[in-house]
Parts: sequence; structure tokens; C-alpha cells
Amino acid sequence: MKLPTVKETIQIRYADLDPLDHVSNAVYGQYFELGRIAWYEAILKEQPDTVIPTTVVAKMTIDYILEIRLGDMVNVVTSCSKKGHKSFELTQLLFSNGKLATRSTVIMVGFNKETRKTCVPLIGWQPSDPM
Repeated sequence: MKLPTVKETIQIRYADLDPLDHVSNAVYGQYFELGRIAWYEAILKEQPDTVIPTTVVAKMTIDYILEIRLGDMVNVVTSCSKKGHKSFELTQLLFSNGKLATRSTVIMVGFNKETRKTCVPLIGWQPSDPM
């Protein structure tokens, strides 16, 4: 089964802004996290019996392209671009007023909280269709 591509609307808060009146670079990670939560929820909505193990962020890269300001309409699109044995790669695109503002690549690793070791996440699922 293919993993979904999910679009989530982000509400900008006044507290997200820095002294330059645009969203602080420290906040983008939170926006991407909201996208990942919506992505996991979409998997469970599609297949409620799916076992989703705990995952941890092993690597995250963020490319800042355009600034985001208070009042902008912001969406994050999340999809799985690669899937390995114990990890998978998410591509996340943040759009502001319909224009690509930020791009992120996140490597997620399955993690067993009891054994404190890596584990296989999302068994039987395949990467999303290309965006």
C-alpha cells in the first residue's frame, strides 16, 4: 500500500514572529512537525489497524526560500519519498500564499521504547507517489 501525501493548514501565531516581522527560523521545525502529525493521522484513517511504532528524527534539513509573514496562508505538504528497512525519508514542502517558501527533508527511524533500539516502521507500506 502506498503511503499518503498530506496537506495541512498552518495557523501563524504572533509569537512565531521574530524582530524582522517574519516567522522565526526556529518555528519552521514546529510547522513541519504539525505536518508529520497530520501525515501519521492520515495513515491511521486510511488503515486503522496499522501499527505505527515510535519514530525519531535522525536528520532534518531545511532550505529557506521565501519569508513567511503574519497573515499569510500557509500549508505544509508531507510525503514519503524513500523507505528503507528501519528508516524512511519524508519530503515536506511549506507553501505561503501558494508559493514554495521552505523545503525540508526528514529521516525518520523506527524506535522501540522498551528495548531502546531501532525497529522496522510501517511494515508493508511503500513510498508515496512523487509530488
